[in-house]
Amino acid sequence: MSISSLVEDNWWWRPDFLGFLEDLAKKVDEETRRSPEKLKRNLEILAEEVGERDHDLGQLKKPGSTLRIEEIWMPQLLPALKKNVLSDAAGDYVLISLRGPRRVGKTTLLKLLLTELLMRSITSPGELNPLKVVYIRCDRPGMGGVEGLASLIRDFLARRADYPGDAYVLLDEVSSLRDWQFAVKDLYDTGILTRNRVKLLITGSHSLDVRKASEVLGLRRGVMLEDGNDKLLLPMKFAEYVYYREQLAGRHTLRDLEDGLGTEEKLEAFVELTTPGGGVPQILEMAEAYINELYAYFEDYLLTGGFPLAVRQHLERGRINPNVYTEYVDLAAKDALRWRLNEDTLFNVLWELLRAPGGPFEAVPIKETSTNKLAGRLGISHNTVKQYLDYLVDAFVLLEVPKLKQLDTRSPPPKSPKKYYFWDPLMFYALKAMSAGSRDPYTTALNTHETWKPVTTEMIIASNTAHMILTLEHIQDTRLLKRKIFYHKPQPGKEIDLLIDIRGRLTPIEVYSSEKVDTNYVKKLAKTSQQLKTRGILIHTGRETQTATNHAAVPAPLFMLLA
Repeated sequence: MSISSLVEDNWWWRPDFLGFLEDLAKKVDEETRRSPEKLKRNLEILAEEVGERDHDLGQLKKPGSTLRIEEIWMPQLLPALKKNVLSDAAGDYVLISLRGPRRVGKTTLLKLLLTELLMRSITSPGELNPLKVVYIRCDRPGMGGVEGLASLIRDFLARRADYPGDAYVLLDEVSSLRDWQFAVKDLYDTGILTRNRVKLLITGSHSLDVRKASEVLGLRRGVMLEDGNDKLLLPMKFAEYVYYREQLAGRHTLRDLEDGLGTEEKLEAFVELTTPGGGVPQILEMAEAYINELYAYFEDYLLTGGFPLAVRQHLERGRINPNVYTEYVDLAAKDALRWRLNEDTLFNVLWELLRAPGGPFEAVPIKETSTNKLAGRLGISHNTVKQYLDYLVDAFVLLEVPKLKQLDTRSPPPKSPKKYYFWDPLMFYALKAMSAGSRDPYTTALNTHETWKPVTTEMIIASNTAHMILTLEHIQDTRLLKRKIFYHKPQPGKEIDLLIDIRGRLTPIEVYSSEKVDTNYVKKLAKTSQQLKTRGILIHTGRETQTATNHAAVPAPLFMLLA
C-alpha cells in the first residue's frame, strides 16, 4: 500500500480544499483572531465544508442539510486532546491512545480534532500544515500488517519532511491490527518519530492494547502528559446525555448547570453528601428544580443508553434501527476472533449471564457469580470462563464489580464471586434480544421496559458510579476500577449493591427502583454507614432528596449528575 492510496480518506490534501482553506484564511485577520464569536463562525463555515467532504462526519448531518456543530456530541475529551497536541506536546513527539467500545464515537472524535487542526492551519499557518496530517484506518483491506503500517508512516513522513510544522498521524482502530506496537517501536528506534515531531494518536476497542503497548513501548511514548497519555471514551454518562439533549434542543439552563460543575465542585458535593449529618449539596438543590425534565431524560436514557448513533436515531425517528444493535453484536464477535477466541463460547458465556429464571423476556437478576459456577453450567474449565470474562471486561462490554466481604480491605480474594453489569443499556438490549431470538431489540426493550426497569436502573447507576470514580479520581484506565468499586455481602440477604472508594474513603450505595424509600433498605445502609463512619446513599426513583445522619436518599437522575 502506498501513500497515494490514502487520498480518498485524506481529502484535505486535495488542491481544491487547500484553496478553500486559503480563501478562508484571508478572512481571518488579527481582529478576527481576538474575537471568539468571529472565530466560532469561521469554525462553523469550516465544519460545513468538512461535513460535505468527510464520509464519517457527513453521516452525522440530516438529509438535505449542512453539518451543524451544535448537532454533534462533543465529548469532554476533545478540548483536552486539542490542548495535548497543540500546546502540551508542541515541538515534540507524543503518543496518545484513545480506548473505548466499538461505535462509541472514537472516529468522530478524531475527525472533530482534525477540524480543529485545520482551523489552526488557518489561524496559524506557520505552525500547522494540512499536508502534514494523515488519517489511516488500520482495519482497511491491504494494509500489509505491521510492516505495511510502518512503511506507510515512513513514506508519509519522508514526503512531507520539507513542509513546516509538526506532523500529525491519526491511526484508527489499531486493535484490528495485531502487534501494531512493534511498528511504533521500529519507527521510534530509527528516530523518525522524534525527528519529525510526530503527534501519534491511536484509537482502539480493547484495553489489552494499552497493557501490551506499555510492555512493548516502555518509554517510547514521548512527552508524558499531565492528564495521562492513555484516554478513555465510554458511552455518554447521564450528565453528558442531558447536556447533549439540551444542546440539540437549543436550551441552556441545564447546560449552564453542568458547565459550572468542574471535577473539584463535583468532589465537594460528593463529600458533603456523604458526610454524616451534612446537608444537601447546593448543586443538587438547584437541579431538583428541574426534576421533571431530568426524569424525562432518564426514561429515554434507560432505552437508548449513551451511544451517539442510538441517541440520534431515537430522537429523529422515534426508534432505533435493528441494524444498530446487530452491528454492535457482530463487531464484538469479530473483535473476539482477532483475539483468537471462539464465537460460540463467547456467546454462551453471555447467554448464561443473561439467563432469567422465568424465561427469555423476564427480568434478568443482577446476581453474583463465579468462574467455577459458570464453568459448571457451561461444561468448560474455569480458566476458559475467566479468559472470556476478562475479554468482555477489557472490551468495555462488561463492568466487573468484585465482592468485598471485609470492610477493612480493598483486595478481594482472586476467586471471590463478582457481579457483572453491562456498561450501557444498548449493549444489554442488543445481546438480550439476540439471546431471546428477537429480531427487533428496540421493540423488545419498549415492551419489557417496566419489567426490566429495576435491572436497567441498577445497571446505569453502576456504570455512572464507575464514571464518577473515573472523574473524581482522575483515572483513565478501567482496570483500576477493580480496586475502587465493589459490592458488600457480609452474609446472605445483607448485600449492599455498591461500595465505592473515593479519595480513600469507602461509601455504601443502595439502589432502590421505587418512588418511596423502603425502611429495610435504610436500616441496612445505616448499619454499614456507621461501621464506615460515613453517610451512605440510597438512590431511588422518587422526586425528593432526604437526608439523615447516616443516609441520604437521592433521586437517581440527581445522583448521576455528579458523575
